[in-house]
Amino acid sequence: MAQQRRGGRRRRKVDFIAANHIEYIDYKDTNLLDRFISERGKILPRRVTGTSAKTNVS
Repeated sequence: MAQQRRGGRRRRKVDFIAANHIEYIDYKDTNLLDRFISERGKILPRRVTGTSAKTNVS
C-alpha cells in the first residue's frame, strides 16, 4: 500500500545578498562565502541557497 504524502507549504528562501544590500562580494570574506559552500568545499546550487539569477552571476 502506498504511503500518503503530507502536504505542507515550504518556506520561500530569501536571497541573502539582496536582502542585506551587499554590492560587492570579496573573495576574502570567508564568513559570507561559508553560506554558499558545502562542507566538502563545493558551491551550493541556487535552489539550496535561494540566490536569484541576477546575484548569482555577479
